[in-house]
Amino acid sequence: MPDPSPYLLPEEPFRFILEKECKRAERYAHFFSILTVKLESSDLEDRLLPATASLIQGLLRNCDIMGSLQDKKLAVLIHYADAQNIDEIAARIRDRVQAHPLPFQQDPENQSIKIGGACFPTHASTAQDLLSVAQERARH
Repeated sequence: MPDPSPYLLPEEPFRFILEKECKRAERYAHFFSILTVKLESSDLEDRLLPATASLIQGLLRNCDIMGSLQDKKLAVLIHYADAQNIDEIAARIRDRVQAHPLPFQQDPENQSIKIGGACFPTHASTAQDLLSVAQERARH
């Protein structure tokens, strides 16, 4: 079943693109970053994910790519963003999502968002390791 949001790639195509981007970045010696985003809300996460993706998309460039991951997470591949930039982008996303009550949300004050970022090759050199580092950094 395709994702309900036009801003989100399903997980499999997103991971394919991420793998290719790792190979391209290694070959041409450039960098990129990835963010993982997880809403810590109620059981409404399925319905909140597309609305959250829409809010985030407004902060991204046309060349950045967003996809869905397991456990109702979003991931954003951001080209030419280094480790310092990724923390600034994460803060802007967090501020934007927290400033906009999402549809279907019963208690916007109880909304929490976890965002973690990782930069290739600074934090990791494979797609899976990059996602793992980003998710680990979201916990802290």
